[in-house]
Amino acid sequence: MAGQLKPHQYAVQAEYTVIGGSMYVNHNKLFDGDINTYAQFYQNGDYVEIDVASRFVIWSLPYYGTNYSGDTIDIFKWDGNSYVDTGLNMIENPDGGSNRKWYQSTGELEKGRYKFVRQRSGYPCKTDYEWFIEHVSNDRILVCNDGVYKKYNSDMWEIVATTEPSLMDYLNGMTLAELSSIPEKAWSELEGVVKICYFTDDESVEEPLFNIKTKPFTLYDEFGESVDILYYTDDNSITNKTLEITTNYSPLDDLEGDFDIVLWKENTVNKTMFVNGIPYPNYRHKVEISDPDRVLQDWSNWTLQDSLNTVIVSSNMFASHHPHTLTISVEQVDGKIIQETGIFTIFDTEPQIIASYIGNTLDLKIGDEESDKVQFKIILNGEQIYPEEGFTPLLPSPINFSRIFSNNEIKINQLNSIVIECKDEYGMKSTATLTFIGDYSGILFMDLNGKYFSDTFGNILQYLDFGSIIAGRTTLPQKVRVTNKNNFPIKNMILTVGDIDLDLDSNRSSNTKIEISKTESPFVSENVLTFEDELETNEEINFYVRIVTDKDDPPHSGLFDIIVDAEPT
Repeated sequence: MAGQLKPHQYAVQAEYTVIGGSMYVNHNKLFDGDINTYAQFYQNGDYVEIDVASRFVIWSLPYYGTNYSGDTIDIFKWDGNSYVDTGLNMIENPDGGSNRKWYQSTGELEKGRYKFVRQRSGYPCKTDYEWFIEHVSNDRILVCNDGVYKKYNSDMWEIVATTEPSLMDYLNGMTLAELSSIPEKAWSELEGVVKICYFTDDESVEEPLFNIKTKPFTLYDEFGESVDILYYTDDNSITNKTLEITTNYSPLDDLEGDFDIVLWKENTVNKTMFVNGIPYPNYRHKVEISDPDRVLQDWSNWTLQDSLNTVIVSSNMFASHHPHTLTISVEQVDGKIIQETGIFTIFDTEPQIIASYIGNTLDLKIGDEESDKVQFKIILNGEQIYPEEGFTPLLPSPINFSRIFSNNEIKINQLNSIVIECKDEYGMKSTATLTFIGDYSGILFMDLNGKYFSDTFGNILQYLDFGSIIAGRTTLPQKVRVTNKNNFPIKNMILTVGDIDLDLDSNRSSNTKIEISKTESPFVSENVLTFEDELETNEEINFYVRIVTDKDDPPHSGLFDIIVDAEPT
């Protein structure tokens, strides 16, 4: 994205290349840094294709005032030969387009080449001013003060761990941006030894560097060139005052290269000279593991400080659960090597599946305690329906997935079963099963016994039958129930009476009328019935229908429709 637009102050833009696109409005408008131009997914097949060099998320700045919640943009990833459906979608705008503010429109995605595709046409459609592709890093910082590991949160230090931090403790730590924003006053609250503990999953990083400035930094910064030192003692034997100041500075520090110290003297009395300075680093270390034999961390730089390095062990190195041996080697400046070993075992837990089926919609959330990649498939009544065969590609966990089932896929008024099979990248499997009685979806009309008058596709299942009516009479009102079988609430429901289809000759007419009312008694006839209140899934409302005839009408019969319309909430 061009310009300085970003969703939050710490956002770091990932390196990316826009490969191409085809949209109703030019796709490059998403990356031009101009909030007065927009791009729109409108036609079936509209897409944007990008290549991102690191793990990332996408933020969207939506077109103000356009309600496109309900639109679906599918995410495909290039596998080296073709684009493969990841099973993921761009996240809908939570405000439905009512506010122009940034929102995160994808979960975390691994680096690679992606294609974001719309597979339908018309409204509602996704319309955005800008996209921001944010680099996602697992770099985390903890501050160790006297053996307690802390992070700075808002305006105070928060304790994260009191022992050696675990991986989850580090992931709960601070980002580099948050570390740099800690105020000087907060640093001054820490007493004793302060250490900066750094975690990263970037194997190319061998040694972190930090630059933290505090004031005052030295005694000179604090007192300047004029210092008065007051000395008091009640020891009468002390007649002279002596002040000794020890510093790490030596004049020899100003000399570069190799040099010799030469002492000249006139007498034969031996002279002794002492030089104080910073000692040389005196050890280095490396970390190795057996089965498989591998160096997890090669020899470090020479140092004299305590080492608090964290070494990340990737679970894809292990094919079994038997114990492994970790060896830490320390080399001293004299060449002597000291080694210590430890035994540990890595376990892989099965993926976790949370599934629900409401209003003909299956919602899935699949996670993994070790954050392993996972893949899954869905089986309906013994037939695999997603993907067409095998499992989905391995995807970063957690996964959120939804699928709407059409009425011709499920067995209406019969028992159905959905089986979700999942496995992680190391083969650990888990299964979840849902059973339900198949039902229609949409807004449906029912009689007093709960039987539908028509199905989702408008096919007639039964009629609202008034029987024979004497000319000039008005029938008793018949109660009709309207139920919301969608997986989302609706509002502003409107009922209207359609045209009446009478079996009369073209040269004859009838004054027969169909009347509708919200109440049975009194029956208040209205051309349009409006129900503004929100109707949740499986909730229903009632209305009443009657037929009014004219005494001069010729004998006839006929059909009429009642039409319903509503808005998703």
